[in-house]
Amino acid sequence: MWLLNELQDLISALIPIVRYYGLWALSGSLFLDSAGVVVMPGESILVVFGFFAGRGVFPFWAVLIIGVVSAFMGGEAAYGVGRRFGDQALLRYGRFVRITPAKVKRAHAWLSRWGAPVFVLGRFVVPVRQLEGYVAGSANVGFLPYSLWGSLGAMLWVLAWAGGGWLLAGEIGIP
Repeated sequence: MWLLNELQDLISALIPIVRYYGLWALSGSLFLDSAGVVVMPGESILVVFGFFAGRGVFPFWAVLIIGVVSAFMGGEAAYGVGRRFGDQALLRYGRFVRITPAKVKRAHAWLSRWGAPVFVLGRFVVPVRQLEGYVAGSANVGFLPYSLWGSLGAMLWVLAWAGGGWLLAGEIGIP
């Protein structure tokens, strides 16, 4: 009971801040998450925003649309960097997250074997989600296949996590 009271106080204190900055924060954080910032907790952010939508702080449709567009655009930005700079960008900056030439080669082989539909499932796997745009661009995956499969993945990913938060809001008895 103590934890629920503390959680209620925390949520009550956060609501004015979240209402003011919330959708901008959602947009920026999901863009960065999908653009390759591996430390961004995209799933957690979506659960929190889905929860707040379930409590009436935001319209749920706004969380879905902003989430999908931001995640999609972050992936497109990463695709553009991968397309422009190739594997060099992945290897130069990826060394900080243990990306090696062998791993890049394996990712290219896996992509050529399974094709663009892997971008739907890759959206649900950390750090694949953050790196798939770079890999797709550097592997010369066509813009249209990457964009179509990437957008489907973004839609399902945002709906799954934000929807889970929205459902959770209805199950927790905090006003």
